[in-house]
Amino acid sequence: MNFLHDLGRFFSLETLDSRLKPSCNNSKRQQIIKEASKPSKWSTLEFKIYYGVFIVAVPLMFKAGMSASNETNPNYPRFQHLLSQGWLFGRKVDNSDQQYRFFRDNFPLLCLLIVLHVSLRKILTPILSIKKRSYFDLGFGIIFLIGAHGVNVLKICMHLTISYLIGKYVKNRRMAIWMTWIYGVSTLFFNDWYGTFKFGIPFLDKGFKGIIARWDVFYNFTLLRMISFNLDYIESENRLCNPEDKNGTLVNLNDRERLVAPLPLEDYNIFNYLAYITYAPLFIAGPIVTFNDYIYQSNYQQSATVKDYKAIFLYFLRFVFCLLVMEFILHFMYVVAVSKTKAWSGDSPFEISMIGMFNLNIIWLKLLIPWRLFRFWSLVDGIDPPENMIRCMDNNFSALAFWRAWHRSFNRWVIRYIYVPMGGGGNYRILNSLFVFSFVAIWHDIELRLLMWGWLVVAFLIPELAATVYFRKYNQEPWFRGSEDMAPPVPVYDLEEIKRQYKEPLQNPESYKCHIMSLTQHECTFRASSGGYRSTPEIICLPFKRIFQRCLTPTVEKLGNGEKVYGEKWINIEVTNAKTNSDLMEKDSKYSKYVEEFLAAERELKELIESESEGQI
Repeated sequence: MNFLHDLGRFFSLETLDSRLKPSCNNSKRQQIIKEASKPSKWSTLEFKIYYGVFIVAVPLMFKAGMSASNETNPNYPRFQHLLSQGWLFGRKVDNSDQQYRFFRDNFPLLCLLIVLHVSLRKILTPILSIKKRSYFDLGFGIIFLIGAHGVNVLKICMHLTISYLIGKYVKNRRMAIWMTWIYGVSTLFFNDWYGTFKFGIPFLDKGFKGIIARWDVFYNFTLLRMISFNLDYIESENRLCNPEDKNGTLVNLNDRERLVAPLPLEDYNIFNYLAYITYAPLFIAGPIVTFNDYIYQSNYQQSATVKDYKAIFLYFLRFVFCLLVMEFILHFMYVVAVSKTKAWSGDSPFEISMIGMFNLNIIWLKLLIPWRLFRFWSLVDGIDPPENMIRCMDNNFSALAFWRAWHRSFNRWVIRYIYVPMGGGGNYRILNSLFVFSFVAIWHDIELRLLMWGWLVVAFLIPELAATVYFRKYNQEPWFRGSEDMAPPVPVYDLEEIKRQYKEPLQNPESYKCHIMSLTQHECTFRASSGGYRSTPEIICLPFKRIFQRCLTPTVEKLGNGEKVYGEKWINIEVTNAKTNSDLMEKDSKYSKYVEEFLAAERELKELIESESEGQI
């Protein structure tokens, strides 16, 4: 059993990223699992059927993929020329994917670079008395950038300089945000059309182009960092102008708090900007960290996870495991070469479908492997970025869940800088998603088919969102557990969305005859029962205040004949914020005892739900 426990831990989410840990108190977590109100489904007839299907279907899938692409297939001569000499059991390897071939062929060089970078920091930091990590990042980053792109660094510096000047010196904040986005997106088109332009100076035109001559391919990640710096700076400057937001701490910030870390404006300088942009472990392909997060971890307080060497070693083993899985597939299933030559004549429909499925798995692995190597490099160096891939594409039953787990750091970047500022999951959720996926498509490549792909993704999300809302009322039905796979939760409004939606009444309360109203709402939670799953759990409630602005707003009603009738109506705008119920958290409050019990019960319930979602209940 210890072996199975260790194996389960090795493949658990928390091994990938500490942000995904459900609880630090393992004994308490196990106690909650024992007292769970729902019995385990692992031994039920339903799950036994799943086991049987898995045991039969998965080997057949591998067999079909191999028979459709191996030497025994009549189509083998059509794609044989795309295969290279391999190292596993004397077999050839399918190294025909251009992106992964670049990574695979340069893998030894990358490993050498990782050792060199980490060693130089350890050696030079005490010798040169480097006080801030970002100083070393800047020096090494510039050398790394020149080695990677040669004289093309000048083209990158042109974009960096213009974007920096926009963020720092355009005083109108709204204008600065618009200019940041317009210039940022326009650089993608500029690089696509004029990326290979010549300087007109022989020394530069014929000079060293670096190991990666196509500088524009990796510029897209640089663009995300450029935008992050500008928007974080503008937000920080705005915070200083708002008296309510001036207070903040830079001690023991968690992952989410680091995104909005109250850094002093002096940190938003050209040196930190360039150090962030050129940070070697994450420069080529990420994962993406925001400017605030990078500076906080670099110059203020490192995450405790970078000192957990056992967890980092397990993460490295997970990377090696994925690398070997990829090598096994490339040595035994030549599906990439088959798809490039369309050599599937005479194959059965099942074999053709497996060619497509294993191609998708190779795409997933070819992205996962470089991202995990770069994140491992970053962890060893002392910066903890988010894990990009937390779920395989084979076990995603929700389109929304798929996008949250695929390129996760980019998803978080998009949510922070595009989706939430545009209103998030409110009334215009579909329109906001359309803008998001339009940017994602353009960011990947300037092609009409990718733009159409982005719009189609949104179209595919609409049925899932509609089903989520419609089927929610049936959540107690026994069949709902299966149907909810297509109905993830719908986010609710946050305070910033309300401020944007009702900007005029909130800024001019006298003009709209606004007055404050309040009500008390009891928020309740469950405490897991100590008498087993047949006992009734205890209910704990707390009184929370909710604050509203009741305002008289104008209305326009259009009649059937086209005539407009103007009137007024009272609306209630909720302005409850984090400070509204702050008195509950005071030590001398009459509710302090109940607050502690409530929070403890909430934590237990959360751990219970997370344990169930991981299949441990």
